[in-house]
Amino acid sequence: MRGPIGAFLLFYVIMSTVPCGLGLSLVFAPTRAGNFLNEVFALFPEVRRGEWTKRVLYQVFGVGLIAVSVFYGLQLWRTIIGSG
Repeated sequence: MRGPIGAFLLFYVIMSTVPCGLGLSLVFAPTRAGNFLNEVFALFPEVRRGEWTKRVLYQVFGVGLIAVSVFYGLQLWRTIIGSG
């Protein structure tokens, strides 16, 4: 699928899978994913052993990213199917 429709679909597929992958890693491995975000962006606090509050906050952030991914996936579905 080339052309503007293919580019549109590719954009939405990327927009729905990237937050889902990051959200799943934050939910299931909050310490490792939180430290990864700290190293990459230097905006997020480092998670040390025994800091359960930061782990819970990262897990909540991960659930939010999964919700964003589901939202974009539903928008893509409604765009393709046309029931909106």
